[in-house]
Amino acid sequence: MTDRSISLILAAYGAPGILAIGHLSALGYRPEQVGLLTHGDDERNRPLLACAADNGISVCQSAAKESAAKQWLQERRPRLLFSLHYRDRIPGDLLAIPTGGCVNLHPSLLPKHRGCFSVPWAILGGDDVTGFSYHWMTEKFDEGNILLQRIIPIGKDDSAYTLFHRQIAEGLAVFPEAVALALRGERGTPQAPGGSYHPRAVPYGGRIDPSWDRGRVSCFIRALDFPPYPPAMVELRGKKYPVPSMEEYDRLLSVHR
Repeated sequence: MTDRSISLILAAYGAPGILAIGHLSALGYRPEQVGLLTHGDDERNRPLLACAADNGISVCQSAAKESAAKQWLQERRPRLLFSLHYRDRIPGDLLAIPTGGCVNLHPSLLPKHRGCFSVPWAILGGDDVTGFSYHWMTEKFDEGNILLQRIIPIGKDDSAYTLFHRQIAEGLAVFPEAVALALRGERGTPQAPGGSYHPRAVPYGGRIDPSWDRGRVSCFIRALDFPPYPPAMVELRGKKYPVPSMEEYDRLLSVHR
């Protein structure tokens, strides 16, 4: 039976939060033991807010840097916080509140592809595999000990959209294991030296460089294929064109030779 003195916080956005709520419910956590720190009711997050409401879960939509979020978290006195595709950086004063620490689900095999847009960069880099990492959170972004890590192959036809959603499905499938490890106080394994980091910016501004070889162009098109966001684009003769596929890229080049 779940220890009812344990309070857990999900800092989450969209589908990962919904899946995590389902897992916690199946594990026996009651609504009063779970809190949700999340964002507004945009199209991707509206189902999560509805799920929380349906399950009677307390919700805070204040930004992590706001005092209201800190007060809400302090009042809940959580054991652990799990960041599941939460879109804001959680400041150190909030990370210090959960008595057992904070764990983040990052969509890459850390230390590779720290930061943002990890899925597109894995495709653009021509990686054969990627994966996900549950890691302990520190004030240094994506640098805490690895608690749990799994490999995911990248198919030759994978787009950022297909790979991202596969990562969500596989990453959240083992969420109960990550919870159990964190509750046991497992400290994980330090990350290997090196790695890479990407800022919060669309790779190369979303623009294809016509000097790239076809393999790189193809990777770039797939890396930016994430509806409803704009696809890759190319500028030819001073005009910008959307490029959703290699077929369209070849057509544009033939027209503008």
